[in-house]
Amino acid sequence: MILEYKPLHQILAFITQNIEAQEENVLCSILLLDDEGKKLYNGSAPSLPDFYNNAIEGLAIGEGVGSCGTAAFTGKRMLVEDIQHHPFWEPFRGLAERAKLRSCWSEPVLNSKGKVLGTFALYSRQASMPSSQQLELIFNIAKLTTLAIERHKAMEYLRMSASVYEHSNDAVLITDANNRIVSINPAFSRITGYVIEDIHGQDPHILSSGRQDIIFYTKMWQQLTKKHFWEGELWNRRKDGTVYLEWASITLLRDDNGMVSRHIAVFTDITERKNAEEMISKQANYDMLTNLPNRNLFLDRLEQTIKKGKRRHIQFALLFLDLDNFKSVNDSLGHQQGDKLLTMVARRLMACVRESDTVSRLGGDEFTVLLHDIADLANINNTAAKILEQLRRPYRLTENITIISASIGITVYPNDATEQSDLIRNADQAMYAAKKAGKDTYNYFTASLQAETERKLYLRDQLRQAISNDQFELYYQPIFEPESGKIIEAEALVRWYHPEEGLLGPNEFISVAEQMGLIVPLGDWIFTEACRQAIRWKKLYGKNAPAIAVNKSTQEFVQADCAERILLTLQETGLSSDSIILEITESLLMDENSNALKNLQRFKQAGIKVAIDDFGTGYSSLSYLRRFPVELIKIDRAFITELEHVAGDRALVSAILSMAKSLGIMVVAEGIETQWQLDWLIAHECEYIQGYLIGCPIPANEFEDKFLIG
Repeated sequence: MILEYKPLHQILAFITQNIEAQEENVLCSILLLDDEGKKLYNGSAPSLPDFYNNAIEGLAIGEGVGSCGTAAFTGKRMLVEDIQHHPFWEPFRGLAERAKLRSCWSEPVLNSKGKVLGTFALYSRQASMPSSQQLELIFNIAKLTTLAIERHKAMEYLRMSASVYEHSNDAVLITDANNRIVSINPAFSRITGYVIEDIHGQDPHILSSGRQDIIFYTKMWQQLTKKHFWEGELWNRRKDGTVYLEWASITLLRDDNGMVSRHIAVFTDITERKNAEEMISKQANYDMLTNLPNRNLFLDRLEQTIKKGKRRHIQFALLFLDLDNFKSVNDSLGHQQGDKLLTMVARRLMACVRESDTVSRLGGDEFTVLLHDIADLANINNTAAKILEQLRRPYRLTENITIISASIGITVYPNDATEQSDLIRNADQAMYAAKKAGKDTYNYFTASLQAETERKLYLRDQLRQAISNDQFELYYQPIFEPESGKIIEAEALVRWYHPEEGLLGPNEFISVAEQMGLIVPLGDWIFTEACRQAIRWKKLYGKNAPAIAVNKSTQEFVQADCAERILLTLQETGLSSDSIILEITESLLMDENSNALKNLQRFKQAGIKVAIDDFGTGYSSLSYLRRFPVELIKIDRAFITELEHVAGDRALVSAILSMAKSLGIMVVAEGIETQWQLDWLIAHECEYIQGYLIGCPIPANEFEDKFLIG
C-alpha cells in the first residue's frame, strides 16, 4: 500500500485493524503530531469509543500528559501498567474508566532524523505490561507507521512543488549535467514564447540577447561553480525576437559523488518594472524639458564634488546663470516658444563645457554649471565668456529672431567656501551682482557681497517690529517751479530710526522690505502718514500748501486692491485727490500686469496724478506714455549729474523735454546740485526742479520753517 501511494488514512486504518486482528484483547491507536509539534490528532483508532477519540483530539503534549502525550513530548517509550494508579493519567482516569481501559503502552513515531511524527499505542482492558513479543511488535509497527507518514509527507511536498512549478508566475528552466534544457514550466512559455518542443535539448544560450558580453557570463559561471548559486539581471530574447530584462537566480545541483547533475534557473520578467523605475528616477533627477540634471541631481553632484575636492585637494567652480529679460519672451511669444528657447539654451550650454562638467537646470530660466577640477582660474573666465558669447547669438523661434543674454555668478571652491549651502548662496549673490552691473556679464563672489547679504539678514530680522514700534518718519524734499518761484510739491521720503544704528535711508532697507513681503504694509503706513501731513499743511498754509509726492513700489502697484486701499485712505482722512501725487518706477510701464493698468486708470478717474520716477534709466520709451495715464515724468539724476560736461546727456535731456511737451506731460529734473544745471534746465523750459541746490530731505517741521509761509 505504501509503495502504491495509497492514502495515509487507509494505510493507518489497515495497520490498526490487522494488529487488533492478530493480538487478542488489545486496542490500537495511532496519533499524529501537528506541524508545530504541539498537539496530537487521531490517525486511526477503530476500536476506541468515539467519545474517547473526541476527548483526546487536539491533545496538547507534555510530560505527564498520559502515555501518548508524554511519549510524544519526550520522544521515548511510555509504558503504563495500571492507568487508574499512574500519576500521568490522573486527568484522564474517568475517561479511561468509562472506556474500560486499564493499560496503555505508547511508542513515539520518529522520522529518520529523530523528530516525533506521532505515537503508536496498544491499550488493554486489564492491568498488565507487554510481553517481549508485544514490545517488538510495538517497535516495528511504529517504524512502519513512520515510513507511511514520511512517504505521505513526501508525496504532499511533491504535489505542492509540482503545483508551484505549474502555476508559478516565475519562469523555471531546468537543464541536465551538460546544461541542456530538460524541463520548463508554463510561466517560462508565457514569458519567452518557447514551448518545450522548441528548446528541449538546447543550450539556454538560445535565449541570449547579446547585450551582455562574454566577460559577464564568465564571471557568472565562475560564481556558479564556486558557490553553486548566482542571481542578477539578465537581458534575454523571446522567440519573437523582442528583448526583455529578467531577474534570475540560478542554482547548481551536484549528486552524491559531487558531479553536476542539474542547473535550475528561476526568473521573472522585470522589463516593465525597470522601465517604470528608470522613468521615476529620470523624473526625480532630470528636467523633463531640457533633459539636463534638475535641482535634486545638481545638489547631489555638488555634494559629491565637494567630497572629491576635500579628498583630493582640488578646486572647482560653481556658476549660477540667469537669462536676462526671459519673461518678455514668454509674454510676447508665449510659453511654448519660451520652452523652445530654454531647450536651445541648454544645448548651447552643453557645447561650452567639457564632458566631465555638469550643466543643470534649476527651474524657470535658472541654470548652473559645475566646472570640475579647475587648475587655472583663467579657465573659468574663458568658459564664462564663451557661455555669454554663445547665449547672445540670435535664436530663431518660429519666424521670429530673438536675442537674449545672461548674467552669471561665479564662486570657487575652496577659496570662497567649502560647504554646499555657502557655495550656492555665494554664486546666487554674485549672479545678482552681475544683473546690477548691467547684465550680459559675469561676476565673481566677493567678501563685500557676503557682508551685504549678512547686513540684509540683520535688517530683515528687525524690520518686522519697526512698523509696529513706530520707528519710521517721513522726510520731505521740495520740488521748485522756476516760473512762479514757488515750492509746489514735496516728495515724501521714508527714514528709519534704527534703535542701534540711528537714521537709515531708504536705500538700506526698501529692497529688504520688498524681498520679505513687508513693502505693502510699509507703503500703506507711508501713504497714510503723508495724507495726514498734507491735511495739516492745508489747514496751516491754505493755497500755499504743496502737494505731496509718495513713491509706490512695483509690488504695491500690481496688487489688485492697490487703488481701493489708496482711495479709502483719502476718504478716511478727508484729503482731496489733488493734494497727492503717486510716483511709480519706469519698469512698471514694461509690465503687462493688468492690475497695474487698472490701478492707473482708477487713479486718473479719481483725479490723482501719477509720475514716472527715475525716467530714462529703464528700457521703456516715451511711446509707452501714450498708453498710460501719466501726468508727470522725473528725469533721473544720473543724466543731470554730468549735464555740464557730457554733450550726450544734454541732448538726451533736451529730447525728453521736447517730446514730453509735445505729449502734454510735465517734467521734473532730479538731482540739481549746481547753478549751471539750474540755469540750463530753466533755459530749456523744464517745468519743475528738485535737488540739493533747492533743498535736501528734512523733517516736516523743518520743511515748514524753511519753505512754507502762512
